[in-house]
Amino acid sequence: LDLRRVFLNGVEKFDKAPQKQADVNKTLAMDLVLCIDLSRRMKSALDYIKDNTRSAHDRLSERFKKKYHYSELCLRVRIIGFRDKFSDGESSFECSEFFNLPDEEAALLSFLDSLEAAGGGDTSESGLEALILATRSPWCDSPEPFVRTRHVIMFFSDSAVLSSEKAGAYPESMSSSLKELLARWDEEMDPVTQRL
Repeated sequence: LDLRRVFLNGVEKFDKAPQKQADVNKTLAMDLVLCIDLSRRMKSALDYIKDNTRSAHDRLSERFKKKYHYSELCLRVRIIGFRDKFSDGESSFECSEFFNLPDEEAALLSFLDSLEAAGGGDTSESGLEALILATRSPWCDSPEPFVRTRHVIMFFSDSAVLSSEKAGAYPESMSSSLKELLARWDEEMDPVTQRL
């Protein structure tokens, strides 16, 4: 798993809208939420994520400036770590606020370093709940014509999500399946800015 390619090629792939001449020299304001499975099976992947998050702003900024001619990249990164809410109780979710990069890179790396791959259920984790939390993030928005916004969620796991039967009855405000979650995501978010 080469997460340098995930950050450089993966994030770029989410930018499906064609580049227009009017976008040249605009500022790109990107919110990136990383949903990370913290179960014990994910130790090597978690180490990769930690290593490749370092200087992510510089690498992404260089790529977007060079290929898409944006004048500046304003990048915010949020981490949502998850395990199994039935097996791990209070340690099921470890969530951060958004970190503004590069100014708050040290705080982001400190939060990442505090995460450990431990616990988790046998075969499935609380990934759906993590995605729900991610979609409800306090996303950036700008009315300025020279700023283009992107809201990106990336999901890292080697497990299936908990079934709705095991997860129990969901509140009406919470999606009970990935299909329902994606439908709400498309309804509530501007299709130009959202990427999952």
